[in-house]
This record gives sequence, structure tokens and C-alpha cells, in this order.
Amino acid sequence: MDVTGSGKIVVGTTGAEQSSRLSDDGGTTWTDGTAPASPRTSISAQCVPGQATRCYRVRQNHLGVDQSDDGGRTWRPSWEPSPDARLRLNRKYGADESMLMSYDLAVQARPGGHVVVVANGVDGILVRDVSGAWHRLGWSYTLDDVQADEVDLSPERNVALFLAACMLLGGVGARMRRYQGAFAASGAIGALAMFVALDSGSGETGFVNLTAVFSWAVALATGLACLVLAWDGKPQPVSALTGVVAAPLVYAAVYLPFHGWARGTPETHGTAVTLAALLTGLIVVAGVAVIAIDARRHSYLDGSSTSSPT
Repeated sequence: MDVTGSGKIVVGTTGAEQSSRLSDDGGTTWTDGTAPASPRTSISAQCVPGQATRCYRVRQNHLGVDQSDDGGRTWRPSWEPSPDARLRLNRKYGADESMLMSYDLAVQARPGGHVVVVANGVDGILVRDVSGAWHRLGWSYTLDDVQADEVDLSPERNVALFLAACMLLGGVGARMRRYQGAFAASGAIGALAMFVALDSGSGETGFVNLTAVFSWAVALATGLACLVLAWDGKPQPVSALTGVVAAPLVYAAVYLPFHGWARGTPETHGTAVTLAALLTGLIVVAGVAVIAIDARRHSYLDGSSTSSPT
């Protein structure tokens, strides 16, 4: 990172071709440079020009910035990601802590105060504006157009698909006239096999992932068995339709709270878990109630049809 004589902030980037991000308005907007920043010693601490008591430093081997108001004698946190923001970053970039740290910074006096620009490694650029607010710019080009984190939600997606499959199979098999036990066993094995296959993912070393292949084969076989059993077992229409309708609702109830969490609303992962559990529970209870009401109606009609006057 460097600040040129004309006041332009230059942040070097690495990749297939080294280049730079350039800002001449204190980090509010950025453009791509055609050449890397001039090689220089990394600056991990710097004071505000003309205000030697206010200083900033990056935390060594950590993602964060400290602030001093007494010229560097004492320090306090100025910016650090919240635990949930850190979790989102770990999901986005992986668990390698060396990829998530603040490397160096530049402090620049601007009209109305000063700005701080921090190079946060793979997470891009961090900016403190003149009002004192910190912004994770990342690799966006303006503070007004910061892109949401692309968080890996595959664990939550896999759980959502598993529970949706359970809801579908449970609705279809709840009131089958025949083969109910065989259908339940096949459905349970198939749903678990699908979950294992999804969780296994693809092979990372280029070889075939035998666990995923075997699990998908089991899921396909038991799925076909469920289709045959359902066709011959004659499930009640209302029960089966309840499973068909409720399955995508269960998927949405589980997945959407985490989709929102990945973008900051709700703020905490725990809140997303609570919302997903409550919404899924409401859908399951409603589905069970519909099936139970239909069962009582059929029981009443069957009893009426077999009764005779005395």
C-alpha cells in the first residue's frame, strides 16, 4: 500500500497478473491500476498527519485495527469483525486463518477529518471514513455499492433438502393403505443416503468420491422403491398432497433464514437457527394437523357407512 505525492492511495493486488486499486478521494471510490504499487516496506502503524496523538495499527496476524489517542502509548480496538461476521468470512474463504488478516494501512488527512485504508488480504479493502465509520469495501469499487458476502451455505442447504425429503415422504406414507412399514423404511434410508451424498460433495483430489457415489446409488434405489410402494400402496390423496405442498415450504423455512444471515439479516447465526426451527415446526405441525383432520373425517365416514338402523 502507498500514498503518492498527489494524494492518491494505491493498494497492490495479487493474482495471475499483479495490479493495483487506486483511489484519489480518500477511499470512497476506486479504479483498477495498470501497474502494481511501488515496492516498499509494509506499514503496520501510522499516525494522522498533523495530529500525532491519533494513531492506528493493524493487529499482528489478526483481522483488526487498533487505535491510540496518546501517540501510541496505549491502544484500544478501533475495528474488528463481530463473531458472526468472522463466521461469515470463514465460510466465504475457508478456515485458513492466514488468509484473514490485516496486513498494512495508510492514514490520510481529508477535509473534515481523516481516513484510514487497510489492506485486509483476501477480504480486500477496509476504509474508515471522515465520520469515523468503518466500511468493509472488499473488492467493490465504491462505498455505496459494497457487495454482499458470498457465504458457503451448503451445510444449511443439505439439512433443508433432507428435511424437505422427510416431509414429502412422511406425508405420502402417513396414510398408505398397504406397505406403510416398507415405505417408511425405504424413505428413511433414502433420505439419509441423500444427505450423506450431499454432505460428501465431490472429490477434492480428482478421484471419484466413492462415498458420494454409493450414497447416491442407495438414494436412487430406495427412491424407486418408494415410488413402486406408493403406487401400489394407495396413499390417501389429502395426506400425499400435504407432503407435496409442505416439502418446499420446509426447504424454504430452513434455508431462507440462513440466506438472510449470510447478507446480514438476521445478524446472528443463532437467530437464524431459531427462526428456521420455529418456521419448520409450524409447517410440520400444520401438516400433521391437516392429515389428522382428514383421518378423523374418513373414520367418521367409514363408521357412518357401516352403521345400520335399529
